[in-house]
Amino acid sequence: MVPVLIDLDVAPAARPPAPGRREHWLPALLAASLLLLLGGAAAPRPVEVLRTVAVLQGVFVTALVAGTQLFTARALPGDDADQVEISAVPITPAGSRWTARVEAPSGEVRLAREGSVLVAETLEELTVLDARSGALRWHATASLTTVVGGQAVYSEYDDEDGSTTLVDLESGRSLWSSPGLADFADRDATGRYLFTMDFDGRAAVRDITDGRRLASRTLDVFPDGDRPVVSIVGDLVYLFKGSSLLAVRLSDLATAWETEAAIPYEVQACAGLICVSDRQGVMGVDPAGGQVRWQAVRWISYADGVASAQDGTTVLLDPATGRVTRHLGHGMRAGDLMLRAHEGQTRVTRLRSGELIGNLSSVIPFACVTYDRFLGCRTSGESFTLWEIPRESP
Repeated sequence: MVPVLIDLDVAPAARPPAPGRREHWLPALLAASLLLLLGGAAAPRPVEVLRTVAVLQGVFVTALVAGTQLFTARALPGDDADQVEISAVPITPAGSRWTARVEAPSGEVRLAREGSVLVAETLEELTVLDARSGALRWHATASLTTVVGGQAVYSEYDDEDGSTTLVDLESGRSLWSSPGLADFADRDATGRYLFTMDFDGRAAVRDITDGRRLASRTLDVFPDGDRPVVSIVGDLVYLFKGSSLLAVRLSDLATAWETEAAIPYEVQACAGLICVSDRQGVMGVDPAGGQVRWQAVRWISYADGVASAQDGTTVLLDPATGRVTRHLGHGMRAGDLMLRAHEGQTRVTRLRSGELIGNLSSVIPFACVTYDRFLGCRTSGESFTLWEIPRESP
């Protein structure tokens, strides 16, 4: 499983932004702060002290826990503003410590741990470091770079139509190169197909083993020249087309169906349907024909059976029917945890059971994320703290 990372300086937005698009975070920050004042009830029980694993000082762009290490990316000032500093800190005795610098002209970077390497990815730079030592394995500069599993795709302009190249992440060895640009690239869950699209809406599906183009088509789905928002679920590619959702078959890119939606922004599989989040809520759609089976207009986000409203109300939602099956109260969700303001501290409970696992001081709840058995939060005084989450009570 590819570990998940968090942008520590950005509060979660009500609508996830399309790749390459910035959104203003101050309104969401104010709303989140007010939301925490609402608090929430949890069954009283003895409070465990969360074990502190690491405390790091400074403002970080990104943090990632993977294996035996905590990785962070920190923007550099002045003449080094086109670089970020990547650091590794051990969280078990087997972990190692190192620091390296990578190119990041925008000051933004995404981190991913893949096998023996750490990948630092921007829109146009791909730097692959040895995860144990921080030594440079390889680097690529292109019009697009993106990681797809244990491989990377990069696309380069030339005098013709450009080219798309697939490389092995650990070695940097080119596996194949094929004509055509890719301003978006992703592979399906089976790992057999690579779907790409350029800024002119030219889409292609390739055999991921050798780059053979299996189908191509021009799709009119770009909002104001931004990068496309695309999800691949099963054997369908879902594209967000203004106020509708377009589904095309991955095998030949023929249109399967198109259905109305209030500016959709996320698609995920759920109980034999697909759950589509849009500006008016969440709806369950039949992937076979695009029929809307249910709509729940209150919820602005949905994941893994949990839905949240603008006022912070969080519930369990039946993905087959859209009905609320359980109310979880108010707060900020972080993975399988819930964070709530309580008597000047932040109370941390299990999301579904409500089990109280600890109270934290000086925590910024909207800047928290879980990494498997760890909770990481930005804390006051420009620092980042990582705690170990205790095992759930039997």
